[in-house]
Amino acid sequence: MEIYLHICPFFPFLHAFPSHFLLSSHAPPPHQPVTARREAEMPAGRRHLPLLLALLFVSFHLGAPSDDDPNKVAHDGLELFGLPRGLLPDNVVSYTGSRDGGPFSVELSGTCYIQFSDLAYYHKTVSGKISYGLLSDLSGIEVRKLFFWFPIVRVETGDGDGTILFDTGLISERHFISEFQDVRECKDSAFSFNAAW
Repeated sequence: MEIYLHICPFFPFLHAFPSHFLLSSHAPPPHQPVTARREAEMPAGRRHLPLLLALLFVSFHLGAPSDDDPNKVAHDGLELFGLPRGLLPDNVVSYTGSRDGGPFSVELSGTCYIQFSDLAYYHKTVSGKISYGLLSDLSGIEVRKLFFWFPIVRVETGDGDGTILFDTGLISERHFISEFQDVRECKDSAFSFNAAW
């Protein structure tokens, strides 16, 4: 659109020029700050780009698994010492221990049961000492044999033969280590397992 300006009778020759020679119809008002003019000239997509990047950053960090997740820390810790992840259930709420081994303690959300080849009972606290391929001075895990419950005091992996030893102090048994590779759901009641009784 062309707008003709009638400035004054002393400059009649200006009447013939379109307004964009004198004042751009698209220019921002003279009082508008430079930064505001730049934002006004910037495409809408570019103006919103910093906000979109911030939202993506926040959503990535909220959705990413945390290295402080006690379940992950506890099960990774078992693997670090050559033990299967599935020795502990899926309801770990805290883990204390050292990467160098020694005493450790695991807190579960509550007492519960897991059905392996034998039924196992987990106390709310499982503790002991850990070294490569070995859990010793163990407390907090019991196994049912026939009609009796026995506390497991030691767990030891075999010498590369694919087995793991469970020792109660009175009896000991070897099982295939593959049975304990997967982390299992720990259930509140033994009656959840039909084969347990």
